Amino acid sequence: MAYGTDLRGVLRDVIRGLLELAKARNWNDQDYWIYYQLNEDLDRVNIIFVASDFNDKDDFASYRAVWEALQNQMADHSDDLRRVNLVVHSESQVRQGGIYSIGRDYNEYFTSYPSGTFS
Repeated sequence: MAYGTDLRGVLRDVIRGLLELAKARNWNDQDYWIYYQLNEDLDRVNIIFVASDFNDKDDFASYRAVWEALQNQMADHSDDLRRVNLVVHSESQVRQGGIYSIGRDYNEYFTSYPSGTFS
């Protein structure tokens, strides 16, 4: 597969998976945030998923829950997950800043694509 081939398709599938996770957990749009960056030079989709539900929870357990949800949602094309770098933070970590800050080169999903339009 050539670098840069259909990274937007991978992004779309990951976003769908994260939206399904949020729906399954009965989260409102204000309970979670999705940030993304397409790195075509490295053929990677970088995702930062932030949720207030992860406040005061084990970081690894939160990451694992999100990754497993994506694996289940994308089971038919799980090879695409090899192109995904996933970072999971709680809302309180992001508010803290420092190493938990969201870089300027990331786009916020709901800013770029109003809710429900990324299908």
